[in-house]
Amino acid sequence: MPESAARCLIEAVRAGRPAQLRVTRLTVEGDPIPVTYAAGADGRVEITTDSRKDGFGAQVVTRRTCTDPVAAPELEFAHCSEPTPIE
Repeated sequence: MPESAARCLIEAVRAGRPAQLRVTRLTVEGDPIPVTYAAGADGRVEITTDSRKDGFGAQVVTRRTCTDPVAAPELEFAHCSEPTPIE
């Protein structure tokens, strides 16, 4: 994920502005895994991960809610709920 994209999402969360960031991560085998970060005005970020195209994974869509984002080498969160299947 580009550092500027992570920083933009973090700034939106801190300012209480809704924002959305979509990235596609690749598995080791090259399967695309779309991930959507949706920041709400309350400072929480819903992360939706779609692994249905992962030939070796769970092939499910999950959602979790996180708070307190930081930009380490990757976008990280201080607190997150357990991933919950949504489909």
